[in-house]
Amino acid sequence: MKYRFGFWLGMTLCFSLWAAELTDFGVAKTWMHQAEERGQSSVRTADGGTVLRWDGQRAGYAELFLAEPVPVPGKGEGLFWLEYRNLSEPAALRSINLRLRDQKGEMFQWKQRPGEKNGALSFDVSADNFSDCWGGNGRPELPLEVAGRGFDFAAGSGVGAIEPGRLTFEAGRHLRFPAREVWRSFGEDELWQLQAHRGRARVVEEADSLTVDAAAEIVILRDRGLLLETFGRPREMRFRVRLDSGEAQFAPELRDSTGKVRLLPKQRLKQGENELRFPLREALREFSGLVSVECLKLFLPSRQARVTLEQAELSRELTPAEAVRFRVETGNGVRVLKLGEERALAVTFTNTLTDRPVELAAGLEIMDYHGRCKVLEKTLRLLPGERRCLPLDWKPERFGWHRIRCTLSDRSVPEEKRQVSNSFAYLKPAGPTPGRAEGFLFGVCSHPERWGKRVRELEAEAAGLCGAKVMRNDTEWNLIQPEPGIWNYSLFDHIVEAFGKRGIELNAILAYSPLWARDREQFPRQDAWRNFVRRTVERYRDRIRFWEVWNEPDLPGFAPFGSDRYVEMLKNAYTEIKLAAPEAVVLTGGFATSVTLPQMLADPDRQKRILAEGRGSYQVHAFHGHGDFPYFAQLVDLNLLPMRRKLGVTEPWYANETALTSTEGGERKQAEALFKKLLYAWSRGSIGYNWYDLRDDGYSKTDGEHNYGMLTHDFQPKPVYAVYNMLAGTFSGAEFLRQEQVAGAKNLWLFTFRSGNTLLLPGWSENSGYGCRPVAVRTDARRAERIDLMGNIEPLPLVNGLLLFEIGPEPATLRLIEAHKSEIAGCPVQLAGGGLAVPGREYPVTVLLENPLGTAADFEVALTAPAGLEFQGETLRRFRLEAGEKRRWNCVAVTGRTFRAAGQEPAVIRLRYAVSGTPWKGEESLMVRAAVAIPAADRPDRKPDFRLDRVGQVQSFFRNDPAMSHLVWKGPEDLSAEIRLAADAEALELSVAVRDDIHVQPFRGAAVWQGDNVQIGLAFPNQRGFWEIGLSRLEDGTSEVFVWRAAYGFAPAVVAKQFRLIAERKGTVTTYQAKLPFRALGITSETAQSGFRFNLVVNDNDGGGRESFMRIASGLAEYKQPELFPYVMVVE
Repeated sequence: MKYRFGFWLGMTLCFSLWAAELTDFGVAKTWMHQAEERGQSSVRTADGGTVLRWDGQRAGYAELFLAEPVPVPGKGEGLFWLEYRNLSEPAALRSINLRLRDQKGEMFQWKQRPGEKNGALSFDVSADNFSDCWGGNGRPELPLEVAGRGFDFAAGSGVGAIEPGRLTFEAGRHLRFPAREVWRSFGEDELWQLQAHRGRARVVEEADSLTVDAAAEIVILRDRGLLLETFGRPREMRFRVRLDSGEAQFAPELRDSTGKVRLLPKQRLKQGENELRFPLREALREFSGLVSVECLKLFLPSRQARVTLEQAELSRELTPAEAVRFRVETGNGVRVLKLGEERALAVTFTNTLTDRPVELAAGLEIMDYHGRCKVLEKTLRLLPGERRCLPLDWKPERFGWHRIRCTLSDRSVPEEKRQVSNSFAYLKPAGPTPGRAEGFLFGVCSHPERWGKRVRELEAEAAGLCGAKVMRNDTEWNLIQPEPGIWNYSLFDHIVEAFGKRGIELNAILAYSPLWARDREQFPRQDAWRNFVRRTVERYRDRIRFWEVWNEPDLPGFAPFGSDRYVEMLKNAYTEIKLAAPEAVVLTGGFATSVTLPQMLADPDRQKRILAEGRGSYQVHAFHGHGDFPYFAQLVDLNLLPMRRKLGVTEPWYANETALTSTEGGERKQAEALFKKLLYAWSRGSIGYNWYDLRDDGYSKTDGEHNYGMLTHDFQPKPVYAVYNMLAGTFSGAEFLRQEQVAGAKNLWLFTFRSGNTLLLPGWSENSGYGCRPVAVRTDARRAERIDLMGNIEPLPLVNGLLLFEIGPEPATLRLIEAHKSEIAGCPVQLAGGGLAVPGREYPVTVLLENPLGTAADFEVALTAPAGLEFQGETLRRFRLEAGEKRRWNCVAVTGRTFRAAGQEPAVIRLRYAVSGTPWKGEESLMVRAAVAIPAADRPDRKPDFRLDRVGQVQSFFRNDPAMSHLVWKGPEDLSAEIRLAADAEALELSVAVRDDIHVQPFRGAAVWQGDNVQIGLAFPNQRGFWEIGLSRLEDGTSEVFVWRAAYGFAPAVVAKQFRLIAERKGTVTTYQAKLPFRALGITSETAQSGFRFNLVVNDNDGGGRESFMRIASGLAEYKQPELFPYVMVVE
């Protein structure tokens, strides 16, 4: 009681001077909505408080209501303070919400993100600034009453608790103030596209305005940069518009991430200057997700007007901390801090409040790629509209990506805090370099044709600094020749010039015919096509070398015509290109993939036919293949290269658009993917590699197309940008020699390149079960060094021509300076395990030692076990090995019966080693994966054995097709699943709850995998082969079990009749309750108790074909490899 009294007394002293107490949630009588179903509880503590407990695995939010609602004085507008003690990790609690109810029962909610573990949150409440509402018309009707509180949790955050406290209120006091920013200047830095209905219009761009001269009914203006920030939702848009002649009405049209569109009320322009105000609160309340201005519309009653747009502003109401804009400065617009220019590093703060100064405390946490941190503090006072630049007086210690997280608080209200992050890259720039690219082509893809002049210049600067020599972009026919006889190359002239002066040449895509030049199948008219190709290539002869004919001709979204017609177009383009510029290089359209995707089923052999029938009309075979490295390697090694050999294609191939979006595994995985995919493609004969994309296409965190970039949309470098710079600076001008083989090192990738008198050995491990593996390299190099992903260099000691290169999951490069030769001399120390750790059983561990030295040496090794594992016998040993000798040390760890790695993540066995007479010492690790224990008797309320709710579990078939971007996985509400296994004496029981917004299953029998369906994989000891079983809820509502594959000796159709399934759908959740008798599977209950392998895939079809699947593990959907299935066992 003493602690509770002291804590709440402190909070009381903070707020009682101005605020009246409404209620105390720790004392008042409360109840929780659906607490039992959600795994939540509200209990009284010994000291008189109330603790709310939740399980974030069961539900993502909790609702706590007052048994007797409390009236709010006056109009209910003012400042509410909500006290709390967060008893879980701060990051687990995503928001604390205040809920007020009006006199008609409509609920209104205000949300705030909690800061520290203990404290108070302020809610600045007015009638039109709530976050959510339900049960009414969206307009609060007085009086208001306090209904309760809500809590949102981070996905998969697990168990947490909070102790709610007092709620106080001060009527009429607010923390938000008017703020305004210039949003659009309508100058030449922006790129506005014009569309006229029933007439014509032309646009005149000035430095700071845009004039539309129109003779039409409606004129539409579009710009891709019209995003409305969700932060500080705008109250109002203001446009300064001048009507020079005629009559006109003006209105913006809004669109949200779901596609909902709303035209704001039209406003009539008077002659001369106009300031148009468009309130946004009501309009934005209808929308969800990111909101953009789809377009600006001019309505011309007399079909004649001249209108000049001069400026647009956004007005908001923000707290002082929210109103301050923060930005990192590096001396250039792309936030690259160059070696030698460290003094340019600074931060700027801008006060956007219109009539109030702010006094700020700013905490700056600077973190590099590997987590090293530096903390700085700044204080400043800013007048309304003032911008202040403060040098950091600090120099980064290491190259690469850095993030500065700024915590802002107004000193008058220190409880109000806001965090904002900016990134920069500290580099020794790999470019720009003069002249055309030679050897392997380091390229990027971008869309400069979508943006204004200033942005195009920034993109060229960013590409040049990181060492890019080729930029792939769309040379859009529809923009160059919008109408017959009208040609406009000004946009593309500037692109060629901007990139060219930085030593970057274009891989220009000839594509996208205007409407007037297409037939009914959207195929270009060939006379117009040939004219466009000839004229364009002639214009840029000597400036553009690489011409690509269309984009991704294997995807109907880009090429809705047959392969024969594409071949016709390819041949015509080749003829015209060679006539206009004989020295030019002609590429096929970059093929999206080498496998048959669902949208390609009507023409699955399109790429093969194009390559065969178009032979002689292309010089380079362009190929893409987005996704992570294992998937890309599979596409190339198992599909692309065998296809080329079978067809006899001798023209080189070019990986000219391939990457990984950071929505699939995060920015770290994206950075590693560039290193792996580029060097791998090079090793497989590709003449170059273009990363897609230079810059994110937008701001959405869930849209894959918005997250491919090496920089964010607002030019903040991502880690992948620093990796590109390192690769271009290290490998430009090199030649590939060979792929190395390391005996005993499974899934270890190591290549050798030569650059002058230097050998380069990039390497990494794809074996997720191991940490770094020391590889001995014998060489005649004078000096050796290790280069990490970010370009940092660490010298490596040489011992009699030998060195130790540690290769792990994070890629790195060994550089051997003044070297003529190198060879792999084995792995001096290797740690190997016995597969899966089964509770209650022994887990064998083997240490393999090999002495690559020319003399005898002592190897000292020490093993450390994780919790739940215990080694029998010695864990510290010293071995004397003669030159070239190998030694094996077999150890046994005993696994506790309750051993299970937390969250099914692996525990780690560590091996420390040291070799006498050398500087060689380090640590190897072995990740121990535990078998999943399933109960002999199921309980409906228990946690799932497996969850499918993360982007890394998704494989999407439509991520390469922008026409199908709406079918790409958007999150757990789109598709997720909970899987529970159990067993009784006679059968294996399976319960799968699939959350899927749309259920489509038009198939039966063997084809059900193409619809919404569950695939199960089972592999039992002492059986040949494995089981593959499908569970479906069919279109007519009936349930079906289909067996594609059974263990040797079993008839699939016969066995399927013995399985039982009940598949039901309620709302957006489809449940599959299956019972698989042991006898039908050919096993006993003892088999289930001793353990077997299990895997599961959820297929997704929203009406456009099988668009994606989610899986527990690999080995069932992409390819059949049952040894990759997780191991499960029945326990009492």
